[in-house]
Amino acid sequence: MSAENIPAEPAALGAIARAADGSLRDALSLLDQAIAYCGGNVSADQVSQMLGTIDRQHVSRLLKLLAAGDGPGLLQAIAGIDQQFPDYSTLLQDLARELQKIAVYQVVAAVDAEDESEEAEIMELAGQLAAEDVQLFYQTALIGRRDLHLAPDPRSGVEMTLLRMLAFQPAAATQAMGAASRGPAVEPAARGRPPDTAKTATPVPGGSRSAAGNGHTAGKAEWTEPDWFELVERLDLKGAARLLAGNCAYLRRDGATVYLGLDRSFESTLSKSRQEALAAALTAYFGEPLRVEIAIGKAQSETPMQKKARLGDEQLEAARASLEADPNVMALRDMFGAELNPESVEILPARNPGNKEQGP
Repeated sequence: MSAENIPAEPAALGAIARAADGSLRDALSLLDQAIAYCGGNVSADQVSQMLGTIDRQHVSRLLKLLAAGDGPGLLQAIAGIDQQFPDYSTLLQDLARELQKIAVYQVVAAVDAEDESEEAEIMELAGQLAAEDVQLFYQTALIGRRDLHLAPDPRSGVEMTLLRMLAFQPAAATQAMGAASRGPAVEPAARGRPPDTAKTATPVPGGSRSAAGNGHTAGKAEWTEPDWFELVERLDLKGAARLLAGNCAYLRRDGATVYLGLDRSFESTLSKSRQEALAAALTAYFGEPLRVEIAIGKAQSETPMQKKARLGDEQLEAARASLEADPNVMALRDMFGAELNPESVEILPARNPGNKEQGP
């Protein structure tokens, strides 16, 4: 656009590219229409109006409401969107696209965003949504879009898809959704992590916290050589700082300094502010001033992220082996010559024991 001296917002060009769906001819045609429609200044808002697409702010709001477990808020948001006569299939598509970007950021701390404001928004949502919730929401959005034509009407189909995302969350998130419908929403960043140890008597790595009842303040953990995987789960870390801690391996403590190792492939997750946030979380957890030094190089031990991935792979392999040995599966093989597709086996998030419904 610079060659033609026509100002255009990156988000607007991205929307045109997605609408063209890989066709260069359609992209050029849509771009010509956008230039005329926008009066020579191609803005994201006007292009969205031209294409009939949903404003990205609506998608962002839906994701924040999902993070808060706010079912009533989701229904109110859809009622507002409905006033714009939206394409509900595109809404679910855009929702899935944002969830994919969030999932990528949670793993590599980088995102292919169209502008800085979108990148900041994705970073924020990555800290509010648990990784397993992002995967569940993404799958549910795809299935909801696929089955949208079966719904009584598109709006109700989208509403049920969003409510299904909340209904099929792990137990802790389901409880949070119920609390949201009764009163103030729980803090989103707390979801996906163990309960606040200041309110329970659960043992903690690297020491123990004395439980305090009736609103009293609990004691701090005493330092011992920690299980870094467990410790990271309990630290008050959000977003990119949590991602940094998850990709570090614990090395040692010397005086008031905790030494960590970070694999060179994740060097992009390291910044001064994130390192300071990690040090502040350790200081708050153990109740003593602590510094953090992070060395870049090949990790000498398993990081929390690597351990989580390994445990997930082991669980998946165990599930496949269990299905292979299942009498019903063996009977189907003998009777019909059926074969089990290993790639179709998935581990669904844990369910609330009181909830008998199954996931999508």
